[in-house]
Amino acid sequence: MKYLNFQLTVIILCILGILPWMNGNAQGWRPGEMEVRVKLEKVSDIHWLQSHKLNYDQPKTLPGIARLYLTPSELEILKKENYAFEISISDLNEYYRDFWNPNVPSGYYTYQQIINIADSLVGAFPDICQKIIIGQSGQGRQLAVLKISDNATTNEAEPEVFFEAGIHGDEIGTVENIIRFARDLCKGYGTNTQITNLVNTREIFLLLMVNPDGRESMSRYNANYVDINRDGGYMWNGEGNSPAAWSQVETKAIRNFLNQRHFVVFTDYHSGTEFISYPWSYRPDVTLDQTHIHNLAAVYANNSGYSNIPYAAGYAGMYPINGSTKDFNYGMWGSVAWSIEISNSKQPPASQIYYYYNKNKPAMLSIIQYAGYGIGGMVYDSITGQPVAARIRINGTVPIYNDPEVGDFHKYVVPGTYNVEVAANGYQTKTITGVNVSAYNAVQLNISLSPSQGRYAYKVLGSYIPGNNFDDEGYTWAALGAPDNINYSLGKNGWIILDMKDTIYNGNGNDFRVTESDNNPEAYTVYASMYMDGPWKLVGSATGMHEFNLGNASLNKARYIKIQDNGTGSAYGNNAGFDLDAVEILYTPVNANFVASNTLPCTGTGVNFSDASAGNPTSWQWSFSGGSPASSTQQNPQGIIYNTPGMYDVTLTVSDGTTTSTLTRQAYIQAFGNPDAPSQPTGDSAFCRGVVQSEYTTTGAANATDYEWVLNPVESGTLNTTWNMATVAWNPQFYGIATLRVRQHTPCGLSEWSEARTVEIAYQPLVNLGNDTLVPAFAKVILDAGNPGCSYLWNTGETTQTIIADTTGFGAGTRTYSVLVTSPGGCMHADTLVITFSIEAGRPEYNCDPLIAFPNPAREYINFKLAEPSQVFIYSVEGKLVETIITTEPILRWSNPGNSKLYFYKIITKNKFYTGKILFY
Repeated sequence: MKYLNFQLTVIILCILGILPWMNGNAQGWRPGEMEVRVKLEKVSDIHWLQSHKLNYDQPKTLPGIARLYLTPSELEILKKENYAFEISISDLNEYYRDFWNPNVPSGYYTYQQIINIADSLVGAFPDICQKIIIGQSGQGRQLAVLKISDNATTNEAEPEVFFEAGIHGDEIGTVENIIRFARDLCKGYGTNTQITNLVNTREIFLLLMVNPDGRESMSRYNANYVDINRDGGYMWNGEGNSPAAWSQVETKAIRNFLNQRHFVVFTDYHSGTEFISYPWSYRPDVTLDQTHIHNLAAVYANNSGYSNIPYAAGYAGMYPINGSTKDFNYGMWGSVAWSIEISNSKQPPASQIYYYYNKNKPAMLSIIQYAGYGIGGMVYDSITGQPVAARIRINGTVPIYNDPEVGDFHKYVVPGTYNVEVAANGYQTKTITGVNVSAYNAVQLNISLSPSQGRYAYKVLGSYIPGNNFDDEGYTWAALGAPDNINYSLGKNGWIILDMKDTIYNGNGNDFRVTESDNNPEAYTVYASMYMDGPWKLVGSATGMHEFNLGNASLNKARYIKIQDNGTGSAYGNNAGFDLDAVEILYTPVNANFVASNTLPCTGTGVNFSDASAGNPTSWQWSFSGGSPASSTQQNPQGIIYNTPGMYDVTLTVSDGTTTSTLTRQAYIQAFGNPDAPSQPTGDSAFCRGVVQSEYTTTGAANATDYEWVLNPVESGTLNTTWNMATVAWNPQFYGIATLRVRQHTPCGLSEWSEARTVEIAYQPLVNLGNDTLVPAFAKVILDAGNPGCSYLWNTGETTQTIIADTTGFGAGTRTYSVLVTSPGGCMHADTLVITFSIEAGRPEYNCDPLIAFPNPAREYINFKLAEPSQVFIYSVEGKLVETIITTEPILRWSNPGNSKLYFYKIITKNKFYTGKILFY
């Protein structure tokens, strides 16, 4: 009766023009709505608030103070229960009326400023930032998403992550969090290694404001006084003033956008406390993915700036609600989904905006990184190789979905071993077992599916169980796929909305079958529509398994099915309500398809065509451009001949009397005559001797079966070939001219040899000046660069093949000699030699006799005592030879010829060698 009264109230208000979406004069909060603080003692108090569908924020602990948002009539309900309460804000509309005046509060962005910043990011970073307007709010404001990825306008096979904020308009700090994150991602790309890597390997989506009307009016509600976070159609329950599942334009826009993709992680930012709240929020049970979700929540918490932010299921950790974003993202699509409360205050001082942002930014980056860990892959058709829209279950948890356009899927799981089940309409289900996942890694699976005829319910897009019925597990996804004796119980008067993915056509006879899996058949009613929000047309009612005809609803086709329990039996208990196992499409419309025995025929040979169309066609119309005959009405035409080389289209139109389908494959047949020579090989054509190998390629006919290569002269190198590619390992001793040719083999004959690739290998000089050496200071060394007929350039400036290295001009010491030799063909080679000229080098014996030179130190002259004929060499301190004396006298007197105070001497006799120094004063 309460539900009926609410519906009547809505109808009356619409007639009177009072509802805000009728008159356009929304104030944000409901007329007279106030904030009331109520002391709650126990969990049953929270359940009482939920059962009366009052809007509230739960206290952090029990006992504790809850914030309720009540109209005067709702306050009267509270008073009757004798709860202690205090009205903290008597008129919320009046309280927030001037919130967005220029100086209140300084530092926060208005709706328009946020849109302007988003537009500026797109303008400044067009390659990595795309703005997507997914809809408009009730008052016409943008529901704007920024996609940030390395190729922002391209849908790539990368993990997708979604962040949104501002679903409650008065929780204004959350939106500041999102727009700052968008700016940091864009500005950090190319300079910050972590951000650059994430933008390159992920697709990041940021919904700037879920509820821009509520932000402008500083209300938790949208312009229709509806709490959008209670309007979700999955386990909807009429809370938060929501008149029906998916009733608001904002909710529909978000659902439609999310339904087109698959997000590994979905994050909805809130404020009013500090908490990470994950599913379920509508029931006390943990999810099938509890381990994975809880682990990822820990990653967020540990990488954030919060000292000890708690994380748990929303029902137990915060308070029970129905229709939340986290529950429908997880329950319908299998995403890791949560709402994250980032600050105790819903409107913290503007000075704390960056304080809370910096607490969350590192955690946001970590979650984006972790979204790529776990299990991922591609799903494609085993015949065509094209992506297949598929439903994936990992170890029997809630199904996820791949991207139907690209084919990729991704799911975060903790390390372990998993079984992956992949199902798709029109394909055989495949299971991959024993998939091992290690920490900080992703296992990539390429899954091919074989065509099959079965087509079943593909997705859940809404559900309602009056009273929630916690006695039943509530696994909505049990209604998907083929019958398996596992059911979803709708609950008494409950309903479910299913996306069949494929269109159901009104064919001959019944069009789809509803299967109930247990032995206790229950009554239900079926509706159908081409649109997920209706209008719903009644197809019929039945008990237990039954087949239905769209003709009963005067529908030619439908895609969405709504099944509602007829209200018999108990509302509570296991399996309460109709037990839905599967919905199967019975009538398969024709879908033209065909194959040919040979798509690359030689002219004059026959080609056989075979019909591979889906459904049960009864007529065929073929068209063969360039073929003889040019058309046929046979199901499988044989011996179509193509007499002229070229590329030709083939068209097939099939019909079963109800549906018609046409398929044209452009350039499907390529007919060949005698083959032409393949293209001249491409690759190296000139280089110096010493190159180890070169690679060459050619292009031939599409029907080539082999390529034959030849290298001349054979001694130039060794030829290795693979199809249209060849590698030559060159003989290191060979130089001169080599040629490379290729010809192709085809079913239509052997081609002529291609134009030769001429390869000129120039002489490469080899230079070896020898090893670094030590020689006497007086030695003369001849250096020879070899390679007669080349040009030479020494570092001494000389340009001859040989030079003489000695101490002339620089004396004893170390000197480097280098030469560059260039052949007539321009090939170069260089070498370097280090020679040390030493006054001690080459001596037969070393002997230092202090009595051989006296007096030492001396004033003007010094005497050398010589016992046998000797050679005496005097050197300056720089190592330059000053004087050479050859004598047979026993005493040699030598006078200082200059002003130097220090000299070195070397005395060489027949069998001895003396060195020393001379000092003058």
